Amino acid sequence: MEWIDLETWPRREQYRYFRSLDRPQYDLCARLDVTRFCAFMKARGGSSYHAMGYFVVRTANGVPAFRMRIREGRPLLHERVNPSFTEPRADGELFKCVGVEWCEDLGEFLRRCGEASARQGDRFLLDSEEARDDYLYLSCLPWVDFTSVSQAGSFDRDDAVPHITWGKYAREGGRVTMPLSVTAHHAFCDGIHVGRFFDALQRMLDAL
Repeated sequence: MEWIDLETWPRREQYRYFRSLDRPQYDLCARLDVTRFCAFMKARGGSSYHAMGYFVVRTANGVPAFRMRIREGRPLLHERVNPSFTEPRADGELFKCVGVEWCEDLGEFLRRCGEASARQGDRFLLDSEEARDDYLYLSCLPWVDFTSVSQAGSFDRDDAVPHITWGKYAREGGRVTMPLSVTAHHAFCDGIHVGRFFDALQRMLDAL
């Protein structure tokens, strides 16, 4: 973790302006081509949800704006961020939030996801996870091919943890696409940063 020096940071004016707003977070939704990802998962097996989370977090860790947070009124940069997955409980109706420690190896990451979910059981949220800000909040709406998503939350202008949600697959002329929504804090993320995230994620999926 590295504290950002506001006196020398080129983004200080934008940071101060957007942090002064009542709701400085914004949402952006776009479609991804997941044709190669679907073929990759069909051949590999395992959880497509956790695997997509792996590629999302790997991409986000490569975009510094997605690793910036506000703590004690000051901006900071995490060395890396980890996923907190929204997952269904055993009853299939309610959900829980499961934090997983990030790692570069896909197989090891998927193993960690399964172990973390099983260890948590049906508890909604672990007390030790609640105060962490080195997360990305990840969720999936596999029932809806949505065009936009908004997130629930309090009016906390310092909440800079990105929310990333993806939806139902759609087949279009032999290709498979999927909507993905990013909620980001404008003090750190402009459209160019979210655009870089989408471009990098699409390139990663295309390379599978």
